[in-house]
Amino acid sequence: MNWYKIIKLAEVYGEYWIMEDGNTLYADDDYNHEGHVMETVAGQHFEMDCVDSPDLYEITNMDNAQLAEVGMSEDEIRVIRGDIDAREFAMKNWGWVRVADRYVQSWILDSRALKRIADGLYDAFQEEAFRSTFVLENISSGKNYSPVPYAVIDQGSVMGLRQFQEWDPEGLT
Repeated sequence: MNWYKIIKLAEVYGEYWIMEDGNTLYADDDYNHEGHVMETVAGQHFEMDCVDSPDLYEITNMDNAQLAEVGMSEDEIRVIRGDIDAREFAMKNWGWVRVADRYVQSWILDSRALKRIADGLYDAFQEEAFRSTFVLENISSGKNYSPVPYAVIDQGSVMGLRQFQEWDPEGLT
């Protein structure tokens, strides 16, 4: 076997949120994906860095009337309570993109989202992103694409994803 001909793809590890601006937020420590969403919801209604303001634990223990009084929507209260998937809430309402190692989840996959995802993957994984393939999941449509090279994502072409679409044999008639 010619070991020089073996191409090893990069291994990328870590969990991140890709924000609207393409920058990343590390989500693999004390604050996981859900924790960042809960903190963001709370921070939109409370001054989280103020000495006299409640912390996230205190906010999660407030009753619904208190949370509504500060302007939280019903869905935001449900996020704070853990009654709905905080990750899906952030993807749908804020356009955040969830990254868990090679797996990328986005509410939509249009050209703008693909470019932002490419920026975020580079921000998270640096040069390793160029040699990696990713699994993309379009949450709103239920479509999955795999294995998608970084270069295809970076092109920002939705049509470029078609060759990587995973087909569900049960969905075919």
